[in-house]
Amino acid sequence: MKGRAGIAILALAVAACGAPGSSGAAPAPSPGEAPAEGTYQTVEDMRTDVQSAFILCNVPLKIYDPPVIEGALQQADCRSNVTMVIFEPADVLASAAALQAEADGPLALVVGTNWIISCPSNQNSCEKIQGVTGGELMVTP
Repeated sequence: MKGRAGIAILALAVAACGAPGSSGAAPAPSPGEAPAEGTYQTVEDMRTDVQSAFILCNVPLKIYDPPVIEGALQQADCRSNVTMVIFEPADVLASAAALQAEADGPLALVVGTNWIISCPSNQNSCEKIQGVTGGELMVTP
């Protein structure tokens, strides 16, 4: 009986490590598949996580209505160098590739299931944000 209880506890511990929002690493996405991370319903929810990564975002959000990025459902600038965007999950990877192709200079993105956070020319900020949100870090030179 003791052996079964130990296995059950081990299984629960392993399952908790991979849960969204935990500090466990998510499995690498397959080509053409969005990273396995949580989703966001609003840019305000994203802002909360951006702030918890110690990125200043306490100024009023500049919310674009309608969004100016093609395919975006919601878009807001936290400040001049952090943009948060929500997409349909099926559109997020193509949208990330398009943003990188259109960039005039270095661009760092954190890409999740239905969201992208961009940090133009500031990979360090995106790395901090990725530590809180999860997602995949994509950097163009």
